[in-house]
Amino acid sequence: MKERIFPILTILAAGVLAYLCALQVGFLPIDDVGMTEFVTQQTLDLKSLLFGGASTYYRPMVVISYVANYSIFGLPPLSFHVVNVVIHLANALLIYWLASLFFADHPQKERAALIASLFFLLNPLNSEAVIWVSARPDLLCTFFFILAMVLLVERREQVTWQTLFCFTAAYLASLASKESSIAVAAIVPLYLLRRAPREGKRDALMLFGAVAGTTTLYLLLRAGTALNFDRGVASLAKGVLSKGGVEKVPKAMESTAVAAATAAQSYTYPTVLDALGGYGFYLRKLVFPFPLNFTILTYDLPLGLAACALAVAAAWVLMRRRPQALLPLLIVFVGIIPPLLAYLGRIPWTPFGERYLYLPMVGFSLLVPLVLLEFKVPAWLLLGGVLLLGIPTITRAALWRDPTAFWQDCLKHSPGFAKSYSSLGAVALDDQRYDDAERYIRKAQALGFNEPVAWKNLARVYLARRDYPRYEQAMQQAANRASNPIPVYHEMVLALMGARGLDEATRFQKGIKYHLATIESDPGYLDAYYNVGKLYYAQGDAEHARRYLGRYAELAKGGENRVFALKMIANLDSGSFKSRKALVAPPAVRQGGGK
Repeated sequence: MKERIFPILTILAAGVLAYLCALQVGFLPIDDVGMTEFVTQQTLDLKSLLFGGASTYYRPMVVISYVANYSIFGLPPLSFHVVNVVIHLANALLIYWLASLFFADHPQKERAALIASLFFLLNPLNSEAVIWVSARPDLLCTFFFILAMVLLVERREQVTWQTLFCFTAAYLASLASKESSIAVAAIVPLYLLRRAPREGKRDALMLFGAVAGTTTLYLLLRAGTALNFDRGVASLAKGVLSKGGVEKVPKAMESTAVAAATAAQSYTYPTVLDALGGYGFYLRKLVFPFPLNFTILTYDLPLGLAACALAVAAAWVLMRRRPQALLPLLIVFVGIIPPLLAYLGRIPWTPFGERYLYLPMVGFSLLVPLVLLEFKVPAWLLLGGVLLLGIPTITRAALWRDPTAFWQDCLKHSPGFAKSYSSLGAVALDDQRYDDAERYIRKAQALGFNEPVAWKNLARVYLARRDYPRYEQAMQQAANRASNPIPVYHEMVLALMGARGLDEATRFQKGIKYHLATIESDPGYLDAYYNVGKLYYAQGDAEHARRYLGRYAELAKGGENRVFALKMIANLDSGSFKSRKALVAPPAVRQGGGK
């Protein structure tokens, strides 16, 4: 164990230095903001957490991770980035463990394990998964995946019930973090068929049964209690079964992911040739990741096809010379299939993503020392070359730290991507550069990005300028496009009730108008009745105050404001009613109703 202290300290020190700048990165307008709203507004119950069947994704381990992160450390971006970096460091240490087992019979096993770990740790291709808070699914999925691979390599010839339990738990946790590790369902059988000795067939069958049972359990949990296909599976099946071409999307199926990946409300399904090219593109990215790009929309089809053919040929030669390369090759070649299927189904908001190669990088990191050590390269040169990978990683982390430069870099590589303009608008809004913010958001809308977030950010520009009519128009557009418009109306009420330059009567009218819009949107949202009644009461309108306060008192038997509603009704009935200016501001908005 003592001989491993230095390698472990080297791994930790290199990882901290490489990602120090990442700790200063904020939340991205894409996905990160939605995640923060989720953890601060939602309450979780066991049934909704464990059973899927409705949304595009089923990732309960990630939900638990984010909620725990928020519950312990609050909402500062620093805490979320620290957790991401810690998971990445843990993954690098697990790679060291896995490589030590994989190279157990190699005369330079410690050197090989260190090279594999550092290659994985410092590879700039992994920087997106580490720095982007919303890429934590890839980190957690890979963490449990490597644990499963460690158990597979170490215990495949002496499987016990304890081994099966640990393997099953690791595989299930990986699936519950992200569906990418469904690749295990192919990796393990193929590996065991080739590597398991005859006398170890019983062990192989036990592991195979564990994989099959865990995969089945995951699919059942994902389908939910009603055994429904979720949107992700449905989109995937539709894309895979399609022969290519364009299909019109029903209005009801529009979503953020679809809008980002398609134009004119249509799906463009790839052909088989395009799928092979995409596969080759990912293989080429593993070998040569540059240029790094957060928003990859296209790739070079001929180059992708050539890379695919070369990679298959190289894998065949390597297997002929080094049969032990089977496991890392399976991790690479099978691990790329899930992100390729997501591309075929048009599930992500960009067709391709560097973060999707985080799991396949596990296999590639094992292949690198396996190949390099054959050339008798001096140890210092090997380690020095791997450590040099930290330079582009540090540079990339520094770019993420400057949001304006980051999104401009995205537009440099993908100039037509609307979400980059929308994100630049959000950054300009935070910096109080309102003219720039409006220009960027309008550009995003012109490119087809008309999601609620774009309209809300545009509205906030108008609010800062005290252009209240245009603020209301933009917020109404956001409400019309939102799946749940209630938070939008609440934001409007709070902004307009405290707006400078509006007289009191106008503020009251606006507050009443949008609380009524909340009731129209969701008649079961009981707090809205209380808020409307309270505003009418403060305005001096006894008839309407009595109507809405009475309705609230009737429906919200256990409502926290029921006592105050009854008191105001009593004042109305007793004839001692007077307009109360202290009641101008509505109560603090809660996202759950008083149902």
